[in-house]
Amino acid sequence: MSLMKGCNRLHKSRHVQIWTAVLCIAAASTVYLAAGLAGKHNHAVISSVREKPAQVLLAAKQDPVPWNVMTYNIRHAKGTDDITSIRRIAQVIRQEQANIVALQEVDSYLWRSGFQNQVEELARELGMNWAFAPSLKLGRFAYGNAILSHYPIVSATSLSLGGLRENRILLKAVVATDWGEIEVFTTHLGLSEKERERQMPLLLRHLERAQEPAFLLGDFNMEAAHPLLQLLPERWNKLEQTEKRGTIMGNREIDHIYAVWPEAAAMRVQEVYVPVTIASDHLPVVARFISEAAVD
Repeated sequence: MSLMKGCNRLHKSRHVQIWTAVLCIAAASTVYLAAGLAGKHNHAVISSVREKPAQVLLAAKQDPVPWNVMTYNIRHAKGTDDITSIRRIAQVIRQEQANIVALQEVDSYLWRSGFQNQVEELARELGMNWAFAPSLKLGRFAYGNAILSHYPIVSATSLSLGGLRENRILLKAVVATDWGEIEVFTTHLGLSEKERERQMPLLLRHLERAQEPAFLLGDFNMEAAHPLLQLLPERWNKLEQTEKRGTIMGNREIDHIYAVWPEAAAMRVQEVYVPVTIASDHLPVVARFISEAAVD
């Protein structure tokens, strides 16, 4: 009899777990819809102050140390081998010596990634400042885009771009570098054409107001030749890869870096490349800059 009672309790317990999961999914779906109101402003979470020392500013300005900008869809740090490891993502960033990093598909306290605050883990591991903007948020549980920077982050804001299957956001951070403030934008546009058609006008509105110099980095879910990306303001130039390589399976290049970069700037692009790694289903894109003084 005691065995039967135990089985019944276990059976009921499993039912409770299933219904709890169903309710959580329903709640999460509600949050997706609520957060998906296009044009809605949100405050991005920031961990940076102007006075915070920047680890990369140890070299003198004239020192010809490369200055690297990266965009990387990390898929909550789940690699092509199905292993989830935020340390591997940190290793990629460290290996490429990235000074400013735009990340997409970043988890915060979700079960699938071990209940880690992934951007905090990366920042701690790499000694960087960070800003995070959730596209999905339910209490402490969140998922969205992030920016890491060795330089102080002065401010960060986010704007909802809306979406059908999932809300998409544009995260903007102002970064105080050795050469002045730089505006850094990152986004992850929708999977369907219909979504992206609705999201692009909102994105364009904010890019038109951007101050030089500025970067736009992210996963656009379309190649640069797509008509929607051709709508970007003329001053926004795509930083073309030195040697062409896809950034996702099927050899498609859907992760891009665009820049508004004054001709008189102290830095110029040396190369743009795609490192090979299994840490995510996307490959990162890195733009390497070098000071004009070093070239001379």
